Amino acid sequence: MALRLVQVNIKARDDSLVGRFWAQALGWGVSSEGPGVTNVEPRASAPRPPLPSRSTLRPTRWACIA
Repeated sequence: MALRLVQVNIKARDDSLVGRFWAQALGWGVSSEGPGVTNVEPRASAPRPPLPSRSTLRPTRWACIA
């Protein structure tokens, strides 16, 4: 099962600046800006990265050294 982010809620001293930065970095849009809170979410036309196929996934192997 794959999970995708659908919205990021940003609370910071300068939340609109931080929100605009992440929106630009992710290629998303700012959906709302209010005092103290900015929401960033994907645009309808934002490209989604391809998911890896099962053949390229490898199980994680852990080694415990005690």
